[in-house]
Amino acid sequence: MEKDFERAEPQRDEVETLLRLIDDEIVKARISKRKLERILGQGQGYMGSLIKGRITLKVGHVYDIGEALGLEPLLLFFRAAPKENQERLLKALGEQSADGDGSGDPPGPMTPKEIEELVRKVVRQELARLATS
Repeated sequence: MEKDFERAEPQRDEVETLLRLIDDEIVKARISKRKLERILGQGQGYMGSLIKGRITLKVGHVYDIGEALGLEPLLLFFRAAPKENQERLLKALGEQSADGDGSGDPPGPMTPKEIEELVRKVVRQELARLATS
């Protein structure tokens, strides 16, 4: 049981970091929380409750909020990750080709769509690793 507590603490820090990032991005977007709530189809107070931790943050929340703000949701996850995880993800991105076969760099520049798919794949792998660790 003690081991579960030790593992939960860093995840809590990452969630708090992610919530701060979301709050910062709302401010940068110059959008009111109420307007964002309307865009998301949520009631008044939803964003405040989410950011204060009264509502458990879920992956779907981050995707919905990121898309509503015009952000790539996966970048929010990446920015919230501890530095060592960010470095490992960047290294993995550099070592994989666009189709993920691990053969090195792709033959030409990657399209934005290929980059997005690669980032999604690596973040999914990282989330799966975190869920099982």
